[in-house]
Amino acid sequence: MSQLHADCLNEIFEYLDNNKNTLYSCLLVNHLWCAVSVRILWRSIRNYRTLIICLPNKSKKILFENGISILTSKPLLFNYVTFCKSVSFHEIDINIERLLKKQQSISIQKFTPENKDMKFSFRHMKPFRYGNPTVPPLKTPKFSPENIMKILTELRDRMLNNLSEFYCYSNTYPEFFYRLSQICHTIQTLKISLTTENISKELIDLISVQKNLKNLYMLQLRYEVDLNDLLTRIPNTLINFTYHGINIKLTSLLVNTNLSNLQELKLYCNNYDLRIFNYDLSNRLLNEFLENNGRNLKKFHINKYGYERSICTYCKNIRILKTNLTNNELYVLRNFFKAFPFLEIPEELELFLESWKSRVPQKPLSLVITGYHTFIENDGNMK
Repeated sequence: MSQLHADCLNEIFEYLDNNKNTLYSCLLVNHLWCAVSVRILWRSIRNYRTLIICLPNKSKKILFENGISILTSKPLLFNYVTFCKSVSFHEIDINIERLLKKQQSISIQKFTPENKDMKFSFRHMKPFRYGNPTVPPLKTPKFSPENIMKILTELRDRMLNNLSEFYCYSNTYPEFFYRLSQICHTIQTLKISLTTENISKELIDLISVQKNLKNLYMLQLRYEVDLNDLLTRIPNTLINFTYHGINIKLTSLLVNTNLSNLQELKLYCNNYDLRIFNYDLSNRLLNEFLENNGRNLKKFHINKYGYERSICTYCKNIRILKTNLTNNELYVLRNFFKAFPFLEIPEELELFLESWKSRVPQKPLSLVITGYHTFIENDGNMK
């Protein structure tokens, strides 16, 4: 196996992606094994000390001048940041802060708009801090936004220009979104946690310039968010769209989009405002969305009643459908079977029916399920 080419080793090591201990062992076999396995290990950032060491001398000088020194006696074998394909600002926040706390005790200074020295906390300096405002942020003295953006630019040029996955909070430093939008047009999977009432223009621009965005996940955490501008700028390459929200108003905004390549749509809405939930116009607006975009939907999950007719009319290519039906709506289930020629039978049910196809004797049977978890609660029912 030690004689295999790099391409063959890469195919094999891909199966070890979830077995990090084995991949670490591969680093020690020889240089070729090390070069192949390290690319898989560093798809996500593995070591933040190494990440800082990868910065050019100019950026490390800025850190050193502000009391942050990351020493190393050996040169790096690889430019590790070029292997990164997934970035989580939440993880960066935690690990960078932990690393710097180990390095030294940094004096704390409050940031105020009147301060002419522009003394920035980590929250203001870089897109690595956000969240609970009651948690005292780690701060550094006289670390200007110009300096931090120089460092971010170096990091961006070395790691972020080929980014394929991107997770962020909507309140991340807008300048970072702007810088990223100038160089990174390769994001395929984007996950956004909405922590502000408005989405910055810089984040919207970043989304709009992506040339191959396929998956968009949005989690509405606190506020009712204005999504009008964002939804009109989503690239038409989008295939999967998932939204977790706190009210149903999203349905009134989706009609502003024309996602002709959309194949999977998931809406999770809870904590409904009943005045909006019973608002007749909401049904019409979502119907319009399905009319414009439903023809390419392959999977459709919705936990609200009243859209059965629109689904049957506009979503002919559905393979997987998850919705709510009452005991008096079996006719709707029959309509679904007629309207969706490509509807897939659940694998477990298919296996069950296949196993009974050739049973003896051939007598009609009735299958009665008395509870939602009947099979789970009583193994005897499976027999």
